[in-house]
Amino acid sequence: GRTHGADGRCGPRPDDARDGEAPVLGWSPRDTARVPVGAGRVVFPGAVFRVGSRLVSVGAFALGRTEVTVAQYGRCVAAGRCVAPPDPTGQMAHGAQPVVNVTHAMAARYCAWEGARLPTDAEFSLAAAGVEGRRFPWGNREADCALAVMAGCTTGPRGVGSLPAGATPEGVLDLAGNVAEWVHDRPGTGGR
Repeated sequence: GRTHGADGRCGPRPDDARDGEAPVLGWSPRDTARVPVGAGRVVFPGAVFRVGSRLVSVGAFALGRTEVTVAQYGRCVAAGRCVAPPDPTGQMAHGAQPVVNVTHAMAARYCAWEGARLPTDAEFSLAAAGVEGRRFPWGNREADCALAVMAGCTTGPRGVGSLPAGATPEGVLDLAGNVAEWVHDRPGTGGR
């Protein structure tokens, strides 16, 4: 099983729903200028892309380049805005590790403290697969220990961004492997 991290891919606060444009597969530069970008975030323009047999439309959004680290989450706890997660294995002592054992509500609260929100499932999917429908965030090559932190590669999570070969073409890291991540519209399912 994978542990759950606070999604470090917090998106912009405003809802970026598209308004009546015809669905054409591909990226659109529309509205990217109004997407707030903080340090360590990547902007994705609006897009229409295929998920299985259906077309999905997503407005422009920003996504964290990495998962939220223990150190980042710890600053929110120190500010009195976040609750410290349970830490039975001493994971919270490793600042560069992804924070684990957070609930959906804790992850959402962290994102709000950052002035952002959790990404939607569609936004996360778009970031991971692109409009071209990659099998994996890095492309179509099968996952291995050089591309993703997964069972058989290590005994637990590694520092965020430790496998740059597994980045998306846009430079987002750890979208596959390491720890599970929460998305806005899937609070009861255990994240992505």
